[in-house]
Amino acid sequence: MIKVLAFLLQYVFGYRRAIVRQNTKIVTKFSLSELELNSIIQKHYRYFARLIIESISLPFMSKKQIYPKVTFTNFEVFEAIYQKRAHVTIILSHIGNWELFCIWAGYFIPNLKTVVLYTRLKSNFFNKLFLKIRTKSGTTLIDTQDTFGLFRLQRSSEPMINLFALDQNPGDPYNKPWIPFFNKLVPVNIGAEKFAVRMKQDVYFLHVACHLNHYTLTLKPIIYDPNLPLDLTEKSYALLEENIGAAPEFWLLSHNRFKHEKINTYDLE
Repeated sequence: MIKVLAFLLQYVFGYRRAIVRQNTKIVTKFSLSELELNSIIQKHYRYFARLIIESISLPFMSKKQIYPKVTFTNFEVFEAIYQKRAHVTIILSHIGNWELFCIWAGYFIPNLKTVVLYTRLKSNFFNKLFLKIRTKSGTTLIDTQDTFGLFRLQRSSEPMINLFALDQNPGDPYNKPWIPFFNKLVPVNIGAEKFAVRMKQDVYFLHVACHLNHYTLTLKPIIYDPNLPLDLTEKSYALLEENIGAAPEFWLLSHNRFKHEKINTYDLE
């Protein structure tokens, strides 16, 4: 089923084929031969097909079926967060299956409330579908436009993890900060940084390794200077670049993250 869907996406429908190809060149820093480039692109479409099938299956999967799909290398970090009675920020990216992790966290991270920041989809049908998927394990969803609701939740004495997606394209990009990312400058949302700094929260980056039927996750602490603007965001993107570089095919290459671009003057010196 996965191979058939991957073939249809890549060769029949040509789903965002030009974007996938260009993004693959960018994240591999234009260093690959044509054969190597095509190999990564083909692997990406197989991953993307699996992501689609897995995500469609999520509403029907039992807690028992979901559990073995995620393994943490340092799960003890969550126990430490609970012991500190802390609220923390976790930075996610579009690597692996982020929807699966949000559900898994609600089920299997004990004693911690899971709060997921999400961007409302334009389609009411798909918005309702993903809300159903994301909340099935008891996670709390907060619209990115509901800043008051997010901060209000932080008043709770119940320890919680706040999940922010890092690599979304921002609205109004030319009025956003721009930072280096794969030798380019890209506009970035800094909501996670503003939130973590204001709430004085520890921050972790969720590093993802993808395997055939499951994902291995590692929480990497980000030591940032709250008095240095963009320090947290730049360090988060550096970790994201490292994670993508290890296996580019597992990032959402069809997402046009580089559609807004400025010349990185550092490369011209």
